[in-house]
Amino acid sequence: MGQAAYNFEQFEQPKVHREFRAVQGGKRASRMQALKRFRVTAASLILVGMVVTLLSCNARLTELTGEIQATQKELTTSQSTYDYLQGQLEGISTMKNVEEIAVEQLGMTKLDASQITYVTLENQNSIVCAENGFQRFFSGIQAAALSLWNSLG
Repeated sequence: MGQAAYNFEQFEQPKVHREFRAVQGGKRASRMQALKRFRVTAASLILVGMVVTLLSCNARLTELTGEIQATQKELTTSQSTYDYLQGQLEGISTMKNVEEIAVEQLGMTKLDASQITYVTLENQNSIVCAENGFQRFFSGIQAAALSLWNSLG
């Protein structure tokens, strides 16, 4: 009896022997490496951006420094011109120069004592108002009456 009625080995699935290796971390390790690469890339991009910004700021600073120096040079030139013109104005406007110009160019002379006339006023605190026709008529009658009275008396 040793014969089997059925051969079950024909229906059995072939056994596959899977071989497993021990890897440190597995999927988690690959995620960590990807995260590490991302961080390095992001840090590199930020560093490159900072360097570009620094270079552009330095270029603008150099440009503005040049403009400031040009403006200061222009200010110094303008101030020198102002000082020169101020000296010229002071030289022209002295009394001696004014007298020279008046005598030589305009033909003027200084006043003599004989040319000075003093005016004295008898009624210093009087106000003279313009008269209308009616007031002039009565003033004339009053003056005629006073002169007649003076001549009679």
